[in-house]
Amino acid sequence: MNAAASASGLFIPLYARAPPISASPEQIGFIVAAYNGFILFASFLFGRAADTRGAGRVLRLGILASAVAAIAQPLAFDPWSLAASRAALGFTVGMYPAALLVYSKTADRLMGKFASYGSLGWALGNLVAGLAAQFDPGAFWRVFAISSGLWFVAFFAAAAMPFVGGAGIRVPLVPLGVIRRNGAVFSMMFVRHTGANMVWVIFPLFLREVRGFDDLQIGIAYAVNPIVQFAVMQRIDRVRRES
Repeated sequence: MNAAASASGLFIPLYARAPPISASPEQIGFIVAAYNGFILFASFLFGRAADTRGAGRVLRLGILASAVAAIAQPLAFDPWSLAASRAALGFTVGMYPAALLVYSKTADRLMGKFASYGSLGWALGNLVAGLAAQFDPGAFWRVFAISSGLWFVAFFAAAAMPFVGGAGIRVPLVPLGVIRRNGAVFSMMFVRHTGANMVWVIFPLFLREVRGFDDLQIGIAYAVNPIVQFAVMQRIDRVRRES
């Protein structure tokens, strides 16, 4: 799933900048913000649904919907239609992470190793996107098609996963107690991801327009970060939480 998401998002700034979309830098920022904003919205709704109704159905529905939504991206014809397609994909992508965490926590307590394979997926998606885009520079429909195909593969894998229990947990509609208890953690993650997205949203344009990277080189550059994450996180479960 992470490979599909990273492949789908890697070239969005370049895709948006080029004709016929021809988005301005401000519009590119809005397009990326729409995607992330709808991930937040869907995560809030479907994270609660995973606790109250069970993770299995939510996970499978989110993956299948993401596979379908990814196909709409190459149909965009201006900045607003691209923003709409990215918002729709963000909503579907936001449906399944909480459900996957519920399942993973039930199946295995080694969450660091689980997260590390998510990073490896990001790396794979970036590399695959770079290779696919290199065949026809500037035409990214192949990248979006591969992204959709990866989500379909993930759906078939999820369909074979056993889901036992996990439903029926009473969760308030607005979990104020959880927010208060974990405010410091939420604030830290908010600031961290704010800074990271300020880099990632503009980095492909910098690599192409300033450094002259081709599509494959951009994919390789983006793969380096999650590959290092994967290597480091292999042993993270051995570190005490208080450290």
